[in-house]
Formats: sequence, structure tokens, C-alpha cells
Amino acid sequence: MYRDNRRVWRAGTMAAVLAAAGMVGMGTASAATPPVAPAPCFSGYLCIQDLGGSLTLVPDGQSESFSPAITSVSITNSTSEIYCITATASFGLPSGATDNTVRTVYGVRPGPVCPV
Repeated sequence: MYRDNRRVWRAGTMAAVLAAAGMVGMGTASAATPPVAPAPCFSGYLCIQDLGGSLTLVPDGQSESFSPAITSVSITNSTSEIYCITATASFGLPSGATDNTVRTVYGVRPGPVCPV
């Protein structure tokens, strides 16, 4: 399944592929429990899981804009750099971190500085 030229995987399919490969998901724990368990994320990608369970993969170093915006339940940064998440409240997501906050995401781009 594709969404605007970005590969989108169903969270169950992604988890099955990773389990078959014997890989473990990356990310940090959060005090808040997301409504949907976060899916594992491939190394070298920023992974955005939406409310419906679909996973949007953004390759390391690339920017993406989302129209319509994505309602995310989990964003995992498995890249080598900080990513700016342009959302209802924009923020920087460090390499190796996971954000489990439900939010509207308008775009993502590499770099620590987010537009105001």
C-alpha cells in the first residue's frame, strides 16, 4: 500500500516481518500508554504510526510533507540524526527516541531547529 509515494505498511505486517527476521524494535519507553502499541521501526527510517495502524516510513535524511496531515500515535526515530516534527506542537525528536503522543503531523525534516 502506498501513500503519496511513501511506503506504508500495516503495523501487523511490519511486526511479522521483523519477528521473522529476529529483530527487536527500537525506541525509548514513555510514561503514557499509546492507544495503539507502537510498531517496530527499521534502522535508517523515521517511522510514523497513525491511528489506523498504518506505518509511514521516511528514509534517513529525507523530508516529507503530509496532505492531509497524519494523526500519529507513535513516532520512532531510527535514523542517525535529530528530526523536526512539524505538528500541532512542533518538536525535535532525537535519534533513537520514540514519541507516543497522539498528535496531528504536517511534516518531518532532518535538523534540530523547527519552524515556528
